[in-house]
Amino acid sequence: MKTSASDILVELTIQDMLELKEKYAKVNHAHYVHTMIDLAIKWRQKYGNERITITSPKNSWKTDGSIVILLDAEVTGIFPYSLGTYENVRQGLLETKRIPKEYLYFANIHENYEDIIEEVVEKMNKKIYKKHENFLYEMSIDEAKALEIKCPPGTYIKKLTKEHVGRINDLWPHKYENSDKAIAVYIEYNGGYGLFSKDNELMSWALQGPLGHINLLQTEEKYKGKGYGSIMVQAMAKKIAEDGYIPVATVIVHNTPSVNLFNKLGFKIIAKSYFLEIISFDMYKSLE
Repeated sequence: MKTSASDILVELTIQDMLELKEKYAKVNHAHYVHTMIDLAIKWRQKYGNERITITSPKNSWKTDGSIVILLDAEVTGIFPYSLGTYENVRQGLLETKRIPKEYLYFANIHENYEDIIEEVVEKMNKKIYKKHENFLYEMSIDEAKALEIKCPPGTYIKKLTKEHVGRINDLWPHKYENSDKAIAVYIEYNGGYGLFSKDNELMSWALQGPLGHINLLQTEEKYKGKGYGSIMVQAMAKKIAEDGYIPVATVIVHNTPSVNLFNKLGFKIIAKSYFLEIISFDMYKSLE
């Protein structure tokens, strides 16, 4: 992610990030952005800036909170946000040299800015390869802390490790090139939980994704219908709340079982968001 110091997307220092965090702490509708900034600071302090970089178009974060967060888990992920009009973000994305030419993704694009990002993608001479429309859910910290996690007889919950990456990636319906490496980073940096049988078989799991959200919720096919997914959501929500963050999650709008699950557990829909897989125009033509 290193590039010229003259790039329009200016990398924030730790002190800048701390001030940015305080700016977003006062904005109720963007508390999940505050969570990601706080996690980014912790990643930076513990691991350096090789995995996550917070940038701002011409340092406009100081005036309107405009940021472009770059995630590097073998594949580049981009999370833009602004407390202003998004014009600074738009200009930054179009003029930067930090964005790879072939493959990347935009994560959790708020519904208010989807059209702007799609316009940017077109002007970058790239194509949207896949687009996922999601509900953005949240639960209050107090509600999440009050959750009581009860494991069925013969099962137990344990933290996930890198040895579980292959299984998780193989069964993830939305996997992409090098997604196994991304999953390994999320487990190492943010953690996750699995529900195991008494024979130590991993049956269901959930991770805390790079945005601080409940992510990659999945249950092995033969164990579905037993309520294991609900246990995993509650375990992750409680863990996130105990870390001081508001639990959030994204659920594909057409995933009726998961939508029903989050509604039943008391999560509230606060918006829609979009996950966009982006490829170069030349790559897109080769796939036709």
